Amino acid sequence: FHCAAVCPVEAISHDQLGAAALPLPTDDSLLSKFQRRRAIRRFKPDTPDRAAIRAALDGAAYGPSAKNDRAYQWTVVLGKDTVDRLYQIYLNWARSIPELRVLVWLARRGVNPVTCGAPCLVLVHCPDGCANPHSDSVIAATLAEQLLADAGLGTCWGGYFQRAVDLCPDLAQALSIPEGHKVYAALMVGIPDEHYPRIPYRPEASIRWVE
Repeated sequence: FHCAAVCPVEAISHDQLGAAALPLPTDDSLLSKFQRRRAIRRFKPDTPDRAAIRAALDGAAYGPSAKNDRAYQWTVVLGKDTVDRLYQIYLNWARSIPELRVLVWLARRGVNPVTCGAPCLVLVHCPDGCANPHSDSVIAATLAEQLLADAGLGTCWGGYFQRAVDLCPDLAQALSIPEGHKVYAALMVGIPDEHYPRIPYRPEASIRWVE
């Protein structure tokens, strides 16, 4: 429903749901903020405000963490030139991975699903031996993403990049990821160059009640 949510003239609707399933936001409630969040893959080249990023990452610390450990740490790559340099390191590595060579092929055609041309990357990583590193890191990244969106910044989860950091030594070295740390999430961040005015349809939750 991305295409319907982004269309400014309601040219797209669902045969069974109709245009009513794609309403405009009507309030500033927490639910409405969740509904308005979109995965942004087109960014302006401007470097996002450092203070806005810090505020979001500081705010993420109020999320739950196993044993209140909060052992996760953040690495922020700021500036499009730096992100693009890391992207080239990624492509050099991907050439040797058969299942990733399609990304090299796409790069030659100007298509970049790895960093989407974002001017900022936010990575969250944890040292070995934490109580619950994966869940803690993903919870923190999720809260940070919502806070970044609330500050007017666009985000998209960067799975290609996140997985590569643990497999490509050159990338980990360029990022100065501490030894013994694993990267659990990566967010592309920047000023959005696309706008989704409508709330896309989502089905009701599938729930089993046990009483």
